[in-house]
Amino acid sequence: MDLTTSNLLHFNYEQIINFVLGLPSETKQDLIANLQISLQATQKVEIEFWDILEKI
Repeated sequence: MDLTTSNLLHFNYEQIINFVLGLPSETKQDLIANLQISLQATQKVEIEFWDILEKI
């Protein structure tokens, strides 16, 4: 999978899925853990955003 800047904008999900499936098990677990942390942080920011809007 080519991850150069110009190609990052032209990826397709099939390539990404195949790339991830080819990773070692430990790497997949680390990736999932990092994605979960990112998702939780995003959700927290979204909740805080709406809380601020409600107060305005």
